[in-house]
Amino acid sequence: PKWRGAAPIARALWSGDSMTGVSLMRITAGLDQGPVFATASLEITADDTTGSLTAKLAQTAATLLIENIAAINAQSLTAEPQNDALASYASKFSKQEGLINWHKSATELHLQIRACNPWPMAFSYFAGTPVRIIKAHVELESSSATPGTVIDISKRGIIVACAKHCIVISVLQLPGKKQMPVAACFAALKSWQGQCFTIQPG
Repeated sequence: PKWRGAAPIARALWSGDSMTGVSLMRITAGLDQGPVFATASLEITADDTTGSLTAKLAQTAATLLIENIAAINAQSLTAEPQNDALASYASKFSKQEGLINWHKSATELHLQIRACNPWPMAFSYFAGTPVRIIKAHVELESSSATPGTVIDISKRGIIVACAKHCIVISVLQLPGKKQMPVAACFAALKSWQGQCFTIQPG
């Protein structure tokens, strides 16, 4: 596997990989270093999150195991050694990795938001309150506004300036509230326009 460690799916997403997959390997003392019996690849779509991709890979893994378990048990399938030079360490996520730095590009932040869903969830602060960003997409519109500034709010979502291009937040979650689409409450959020998300509560 390209990614070895605690969070391979999330790290693949955050890195912008276009493909991922599963491997049937023999367990060894090294971290995910065992020889591989079989692999299956899966395309990462633009809407995939760590949660959705985990579900897809679980199904892919089950199918791959069913197709190969008999041959593995019969020792008729040869396990091929991995090329360690092609591997990267997929470290465990921390809650703080969900904090959004708006001085990054919209593309980078979109990857972060997807990788952090369902945990730890991407978040930012607005008027001192933590706001979870559940779903968003990249808007190729450019803005001269300070990164983090809410440029516009409509049923399409909350458009926020980034270092390059903009992020459109379509689903968010306020403290103590359920996740909600911006389209269902955009009128109540209109006062946010022109104000800024921040990386600190104060």
